[in-house]
Amino acid sequence: MTKDELKMFHEKSASGLCIRVYYSTIQLMEGNEDFPSIKSIAERMGYDLTQNYQKNIGRALRWLRREGFVDHRSLATRQSEVKCGIYQIKTEKGVYVGQSKQIDKRWKDHERSIKNDLHRYIKSNDVFRFSILEECRIQDLHTKELLWANKIHSDGETVLNKANFIFITENK
Repeated sequence: MTKDELKMFHEKSASGLCIRVYYSTIQLMEGNEDFPSIKSIAERMGYDLTQNYQKNIGRALRWLRREGFVDHRSLATRQSEVKCGIYQIKTEKGVYVGQSKQIDKRWKDHERSIKNDLHRYIKSNDVFRFSILEECRIQDLHTKELLWANKIHSDGETVLNKANFIFITENK
């Protein structure tokens, strides 16, 4: 911890626990994208995990967030990475086009249904690749999904969930 950080803690009258939680959290986050769990912070601090450490560490983390020592976005779970937009699942048979307000969550739903052979268009033995086509605002989801389905269809790909779309075809 730097002298500047210690000075800031002193100016804000931080408790010793807040300083220890901050220091442990920063060390655990080095080289890691995810914010550490309260349990891993407690283990790093040497807490006996049978003690009631969750409430104390949780309080310290909230104080650190409020005072600006820890970025509130890093405290959020992976939902902070939630992306709203259009995605595709590409297989040998064609492309499934979808939209979601939370693409990561929606992808997990697809994975589960594919694994259990419950997916309408993709089976567990299919080779598939998931990718995000475009991030967009919630109010643009329907339009963008339709545009992407039309683009994929016009490129000659089979749209697996074509019943969900109206395709624009050119008269030649």
